[in-house]
Amino acid sequence: MRAMACAFAACLLILAIVVRTAPAAVQSDGEVEALHEQAAELYRARKYGEAMPIAQQALALGEQRLGPGDVRFGKLLYGVALLHDVQGRYAEAEPFYQRTLAVLEKARGPDHVPVGKVLNDLAGLYTRLKRHAEAEPLYQRSLAVLEKVLGPDHADVTDALDGLALVYRVQRRVGEAIPLYQRVLAIREKEKGADHPDLATALNNLAIVYRALGRSAEAEPLFQRVLAITEKAKGADHPDVAAALERLAVVYEVAGRYAEAEPLYKRSLAITEKSLGPDDPDVRRWLDKLAQAYQMQDRHADNEPLYLRAIAIIEKTQGPDHPDVAAQLDKLAHVNQMQRRYADAEPLLERALAIMEKARGPDHPDLRRPSTGWRGTMRHSASIPRPSCCFSARLSLWKGREAPSMPMFESPWASLL
Repeated sequence: MRAMACAFAACLLILAIVVRTAPAAVQSDGEVEALHEQAAELYRARKYGEAMPIAQQALALGEQRLGPGDVRFGKLLYGVALLHDVQGRYAEAEPFYQRTLAVLEKARGPDHVPVGKVLNDLAGLYTRLKRHAEAEPLYQRSLAVLEKVLGPDHADVTDALDGLALVYRVQRRVGEAIPLYQRVLAIREKEKGADHPDLATALNNLAIVYRALGRSAEAEPLFQRVLAITEKAKGADHPDVAAALERLAVVYEVAGRYAEAEPLYKRSLAITEKSLGPDDPDVRRWLDKLAQAYQMQDRHADNEPLYLRAIAIIEKTQGPDHPDVAAQLDKLAHVNQMQRRYADAEPLLERALAIMEKARGPDHPDLRRPSTGWRGTMRHSASIPRPSCCFSARLSLWKGREAPSMPMFESPWASLL
């Protein structure tokens, strides 16, 4: 939202410069301009609903007085396009962006900065609509125009680089995104310095694509820089710091460095508890993350209080019979199993089964698929009973009846590799 507001101000400024260079015979109509500026002020105040009828009035009046080919009419079209866009009315925004582009290209030619910026905005709209094949050539055109007019290292080039890189990522062309993100980072470092808060997004994007390609050694120092910049800019207890800690922790986990991930999750948990309270649903997510780090270090006794807290939070916020309670009970049963406390595990599984049958019905597929809480148990000891493929089968196993066996599960972190 903030980026779009900045785009609005920047592009209107450029369009205004274009208008001021127009011949005297087509200089601004005062009433049209006043209405447009009123809409722009409301936009900047985020009063989009109030701005729209005024912008539409300016557009209708401008079409009568200026004509559909006037560059100032393009500015009015652009204002209506942005107001639709920022309110999520993407289908309504599209024709206004297209008409703005047509007016500007006809009036000024294809190689002007406003043309490049509107191309970028239209590409961004297509990206939000998941029409990535249509967004790609527009980002490429925008990039070519802005590089030609402003130079390859100008700050305004980064928007097109970022957008094109995102399209490549969505299309699973991650390798093609890397040089674009590297350019964005280099331009912003040159413009603002190595520790500026605006670098965090560029660093984070590049680190994510490195991690996606298994290049964790290159991702790690970038995530560390994001963490340092975020702490400096927003304070050590800001929620954005918790998100930065998590990204770095995942890198450590993928590398099997669970002991290093652990203190990062503890910090994220403390930050969330401080900002939202100890019983907020978001706290449960960090409890799960920390529990996973403990599990991968075979610290099952440390897991138990975390799962008990998670169960208490879910019961308080969603009720004692919510399916998420069953999932946590299953994990807690696994903790007991790994400590050979089978008698303690059985009632947890019984309660989990009762919750799931009540919520889903006794024949629901959720009661047949394997539970993630039992992954990797066979690597600990051959004497531990093999988990079965559903709650009811595992209960049969506990009670000494025959139950179907289940193939070995992969590590919980295999999906991150």
